[in-house]
Order: sequence, then C-alpha cells, then structure tokens
Amino acid sequence: MDLHFARQTAGEDGDTRIILGTDRPIEFSEQWNSSRTLDYPFTIIELRVNQDGMGDGTMSFATKVIPDAKRNTVILENWGTQRIRLTQVRRQATD
Repeated sequence: MDLHFARQTAGEDGDTRIILGTDRPIEFSEQWNSSRTLDYPFTIIELRVNQDGMGDGTMSFATKVIPDAKRNTVILENWGTQRIRLTQVRRQATD
C-alpha cells in the first residue's frame, strides 16, 4: 500500500495531530462483483500524540473521502461508525 496523504499539525495544548490516508486492500471478489464497498476505498488514520511522545488514535478501514471546496477541507463519510481505536501509540525517534 502506498501512503497518499500525511499531515501533522500542532494542537492548542502542545499535542501533535497526525492524519494518514492510504488505499485499503480490495479483494478480487469485491472488484468482480462491483460491490458498493468500492465506494469506500481508503483507510484513514488519525493519531494524537502528547509532548512525551505517547498517545492514541483511530483508524477507519473503509472510508469515502468527499471534497468540501466551500470550506477547503474533506468530509469523511462513515468515520464515526467504523473506526477502530488505536491505543498506546508511541513516537519513535528517527535516525
């Protein structure tokens, strides 16, 4: 899988918010049957890490990304109902 989107922003309280977006694996049977799930091709991960490098996050395995040109942002359909909680997230130092 290729990483298509990554953004890191500083939170008001000193925390870091990291958003990642990538394709999700699509099985042959989904493609062959033209399943409605093909409308939800992305995996979106949101992480929140505190100043000590510890945090948590959420992952949505099947998300439809809808552009909102009026607000210069995107809407994530089904983000609230299909997310997976990520716990004990840790920042790792790079060499």
